[in-house]
Formats: sequence, structure tokens, C-alpha cells
Amino acid sequence: MAGFVAILMLGIAYVRSSTIAEQEVRWQSMTRQIAVMDANVRHAHGLQEQVEQLEASLQQMETQLFDPDARALNTNFFYQLERDANVRVVQARQGSYQAGSNSSHYASVEFVLVVEGDFASLLGFMHKLHSVDAFIAPNRWDLQPATRRGVDANHASLYTLGLTVRVLARKTT
Repeated sequence: MAGFVAILMLGIAYVRSSTIAEQEVRWQSMTRQIAVMDANVRHAHGLQEQVEQLEASLQQMETQLFDPDARALNTNFFYQLERDANVRVVQARQGSYQAGSNSSHYASVEFVLVVEGDFASLLGFMHKLHSVDAFIAPNRWDLQPATRRGVDANHASLYTLGLTVRVLARKTT
């Protein structure tokens, strides 16, 4: 009988040995998970405030986007800069619309501008484009002496600026 009990105990120990290894692996995995959770708790300090700041920044950014379907408002934006920079916007035309990638919430709209003025005023116009709230990036530009009819000697220093800009816009559906 003692032999039978010994064989039974060895059998149980043998069977348990494989579950002990599994339990040890499970214990190590849980220990790693607990360490990750502890690190997350430590690093989450102030996370809610950061999320709120990011959401506020995103809402602010949304107000600065162009609406690709509001062509009249979009071109009027550039004519308002005309008055501020003491130049003459000869043409402000909304061009191509490029949707961003599938994961992007934004698109870009191209505008073709032809602006006329003296060199300092044209630089002022470019500075205004750079400093406005909208997200505008010059794409191509060309500066030439003005060649319109009726330009007399007093206006010989007029230049024509051909400019293509890309503006960040809301993505249309």
C-alpha cells in the first residue's frame, strides 16, 4: 500500500509540475501587466487637462479653416487683404480642391491670385498672408513689372505678383 501511495504521489507531482510552469508563466505575465498599469497611472497625472487643452486648440483651429463650398467668402478674404496692404487684387480665383488622406480630417484648396502694387506694398501683402489666422502656404509666385495700359511715369514702379497659395480647409463629404 505504501508503494501505491508513493506512485500516486509521484503521478500527482508529475501532473502538477506542468501546471506549475504554466502558473509561473501566468504569474510573470500578470506581473508585467501590473507594472504597465502602474506606469500608466503615474504618467496619467494631468492627462485630463491636456486632453481639454488639445480639444480647445482643435476647436480654435476649426474656426480658422476655409470652407471649400463658400467660394464668395473665400475670395472676399483676399480682397479684404487688398485694403489692408494697399495693393490691388486683380484676380482672386479659387482653384483645385484636394482632399487629404482617408485618415485626415482636412483638405487643401488652391487659390490663384494676381496682385498689383509697389514692391513694398506687395511685401506687405505677403506678410499679411503670412500673419492672418488662416493656414495659408504660398505654393508658387512670380513677380514682374506691371504692364497694364495707362501706366505713366509716376506709376512705373508698379509690379504684378502672380501667386498660387494653398489654404487648409474643411474636408467636404
